[in-house]
Order: sequence, then structure tokens, then C-alpha cells
Amino acid sequence: MKETQTDSDEQPETVEPDGADDNAPHWIRKRRRRPLVRRVGGHMETRFSYGVLTLSTFGFEAAALLIVIAVVGPLVLLAQGRFLHAAVFFVVALVCAAVAGAFGFAAGFIGVPFAGDWFLEWPSHVIAWTTGLAGCALLAALVLLTPLPAYLGAVLTVAAVFGAGYTLAYALRVTSGPSTQERTHQKKRQ
Repeated sequence: MKETQTDSDEQPETVEPDGADDNAPHWIRKRRRRPLVRRVGGHMETRFSYGVLTLSTFGFEAAALLIVIAVVGPLVLLAQGRFLHAAVFFVVALVCAAVAGAFGFAAGFIGVPFAGDWFLEWPSHVIAWTTGLAGCALLAALVLLTPLPAYLGAVLTVAAVFGAGYTLAYALRVTSGPSTQERTHQKKRQ
């Protein structure tokens, strides 16, 4: 008597590997079909983590730029003979650099525990550092070229950098799949 399978007995779609032996156990003969490339943007937690890590790079870049500004700005003011302005500019720029660096450290402290193996690959760093530099340029434009208050420009920039990092996480890949040449070589070995 032949038994029929019901819908509840169906197994997930599987692929038979090349040269599979019909007498082999089920776990050797069949394997699940999986994509060759897994994207970072697949889960909200990883997108959120990448957005926060992009904010971290933004903070570190802003701190580095403010240190350069803290050195160059007072030199210009000293050349003009404004000694008190140079001293105040130096102190204020260093305090702003310290705040930006602390912000970058705090954001990294929050984001790194949720990062996966994708965090170590170079595309994630390139996108984050480039987005951070764009955020520094946006912050400078909002503070210096618009009538917005400085705090509002900072809030808008933080929101824009986080949103860009969150969205750009969709472009990242955790691991690249094997090349065609590698797959052909693996089939020949089997």
C-alpha cells in the first residue's frame, strides 16, 4: 500500500548536490537553498547598529576637524593682532572637539556590541567614513550659511547622518559569494 504525503509533511525546498548518493543519509543528500550573499540590511537591528556606527565616525571626524580648526584659527587671529580672540577661539574649538570625540566614542560604545562580521569588511568603513564627512560638511553649511540656531543644525545633521547610515546599510554585504571560478573548482573536486 502506497502512502501519500500531506501538505503538513512537506519538507522545505532542497537542492540535490552534484554526485549525491541515493543511499546517503538525508542530511548529506539534501541541503537548504540559501542565497550566496547575505545583506546587512536584512534586519532592523543591524541597520540600526550601522546607523549608530556611522554617527560614531561622524563624531570622530568632527573632532579631528575641530582640532585642526583649533590650531589654524588662532594662528589667523594672532596674525591680525587679536590675542584675546585667539585664546578664546582656541579653548572653545578644543572644547567642541572634546564634545564631538565623546559623542563619537559614546555612539561607538552603543553600536559595536550589535555589529556583526560585516563591521570588519572595508565597504562598511568606506561608506561610514564618507557619510561622516558629508555630515561634517552639512553641519558646517547649516551652522555657517543658514539662519538656523547651531543646536538645531546639529540635531538635523545627526538625524541626517543616522538616516543615511540606516538606509545605506541595505547596500552592504556580509560576505561575498564564491566566484564562478571557485564554484567550478569546487564541483571538480567533488
